[in-house]
Amino acid sequence: FVDEGFLRVYAPCEQRRQDLLYRILPRRIADRLASGEKVTPESYEDVTVFFSDIVGYTSLAAVMSPYRIMAMLDRLYEGMDRLATDLGVFKVETIGDAWMGVAGLPEPQADHTKRVAIFAMQAVKLARSVAVDPEDPGLGTLRIRCGFHCGPVVASVVGGLNPRYCLFGDTVNTASRMESNSLADRIHLSDAARQALLRQAPEMESWLRPRGALNIKGKGLMHTFFLSGAADTTGSSDDTADPPAAADAAAPGGSIVSGGGGSSMSGGGGGKRRCH
Repeated sequence: FVDEGFLRVYAPCEQRRQDLLYRILPRRIADRLASGEKVTPESYEDVTVFFSDIVGYTSLAAVMSPYRIMAMLDRLYEGMDRLATDLGVFKVETIGDAWMGVAGLPEPQADHTKRVAIFAMQAVKLARSVAVDPEDPGLGTLRIRCGFHCGPVVASVVGGLNPRYCLFGDTVNTASRMESNSLADRIHLSDAARQALLRQAPEMESWLRPRGALNIKGKGLMHTFFLSGAADTTGSSDDTADPPAAADAAAPGGSIVSGGGGSSMSGGGGGKRRCH
């Protein structure tokens, strides 16, 4: 015999617990963990991995209280999370000022690169509307730099304490390099991502601008591109410019200088980025 009053209380609580778990992990991964199963790594042959970070974050963190930094990140990430949900982009994680996502998994998506491209353009626009500190208008609004790349990855849950769904493979490293070599308000992509985007959304060809060959750390010379459909309206740097050197990338409102292309993170694929 089960008391009906207990069920009326327990069922909504259990549903909320399940809903929260599904927001953190892919549904089938969450179900396996909940049933006590070991999650085995899964291979995906073609996905699009996205990274962004905030221009000038290191300097902002040096002059703002931790509380205000967290509030700033929350305002930005709430908006980016809504965009990701609407466009079917899976949020992998955030670390400091970096937001990482992927399309094409955990369920296949034939238009995964197009989804990430649209997400990136909307995220750049969103960031420009987010105040650094509503109580200090002089700090202006946020600016982010973005990058993405396409290719194979392996996905799995690592560890047993605070389990995290992580992506592994050179695709993640290269996507991170695209972001760390990007510019404020710019969306930087590899040639592989460009080709995938043209297959999935040929109407976006006019928004792609060649950047030329860049010497990418760990990769050598790569021909890369900017997706400029949204960025051209922001008055940002010239498309052909080199990545910002340390201490000369303009921060929100132009009043604070950045600590370099990688912000609080390592310059792509290393440092705090655990999943690569």
